[in-house]
Amino acid sequence: MTRQRWTVTLLAAWTLAGCQDSPTSAPQSKAPPPAPRGPVVEIKDKEIRTAIEDTAKTYHYPFAITNAGDQPLELKLTKKSCWCTEVEMPKEPIAPGKVGNVIFHWSPMPATPPTYTSTAEIQTNDPKTPQLRLQLQASVNALIRLSPPLPYLDFLTVRPGQTGEMALKVFSTRLPDFELTASASPALAITTEKLAEGASIEEVRASSGYQLVLKTTDQLPPNYFRDDLVLTVKVPNQEPRKFTIPVYAMRENGAFSILPTQVEFHKPHITEADSKKVLVKFLTPSDQDKVEVVTVEPAFLKATPPARTATGEWRFEIQLPRNHPEAAKYQPDQFMEGRVLLKISGAPADVPVRIKWEPESK
Repeated sequence: MTRQRWTVTLLAAWTLAGCQDSPTSAPQSKAPPPAPRGPVVEIKDKEIRTAIEDTAKTYHYPFAITNAGDQPLELKLTKKSCWCTEVEMPKEPIAPGKVGNVIFHWSPMPATPPTYTSTAEIQTNDPKTPQLRLQLQASVNALIRLSPPLPYLDFLTVRPGQTGEMALKVFSTRLPDFELTASASPALAITTEKLAEGASIEEVRASSGYQLVLKTTDQLPPNYFRDDLVLTVKVPNQEPRKFTIPVYAMRENGAFSILPTQVEFHKPHITEADSKKVLVKFLTPSDQDKVEVVTVEPAFLKATPPARTATGEWRFEIQLPRNHPEAAKYQPDQFMEGRVLLKISGAPADVPVRIKWEPESK
């Protein structure tokens, strides 16, 4: 072998040996794990459309919400448009890949309008969908109708020696006949009379119905009055239907006055601390006058013991506590109604004072 060929062969061997001792390429690094997606709201339908004719029952409408993320999805009800709809939330956070239901339990008011909308505002921990709005849209062709079409009846102020009076029509444009009974507390007297067939009511013709006349009696308590008018409708071959209508009145008396006539709180959140002063003033002052708080409803409200500030004048405070968990349950409704019962000397029964919370921005 020539010297030149021997040199080339030796260099080739050295090169091959060097290639065998060294890796052919740099080691492959592992791909980083995918970033967490977090909770992800996924919902097919944010609106449910329905049609009803019976306003004396409760309807149930579920909204299915899927957590398409990889961390638990938390939902919190923050506001709803009507107290007549209870919104049931999932009891636990929705696990990744699972489905939770937000259920509207709708109990229509007797005077529900032909087109009804109920909404719920829901807060989530999905960064891309922090707020979720669900909506129920209903077409209402009520079998039993009311006139006036109001959610409640209010006598307003009944003066001493006078009787409050209101009329209510309960009718149908589709039923040839039905039976009606009406009941309330002894503070109200009720008379019932059948309507003439084809009577014109609010630009429609009634095929059947009744007119009710409600009058206050001497058992109407002084100051604030709140009662329920219960209507029971019987249609042949059907289960009886019951309608409950709130009734309000404010009765003046010649012995004392209460200012304000009702205690109102208007802060945006019911869990904000607030207080209101109440004055009970006897029209004929006496050293024997006395005012005591009997009870406060709901129980989270507080009332200070009434104190005499002058002859014939007593003052106390109604307090809305800060961050009370029972109070927080009223926040989505944007409304709370309660009362304080007072024992006032000379009054034959406990005297109620209305308490309510309703944000001004509602």
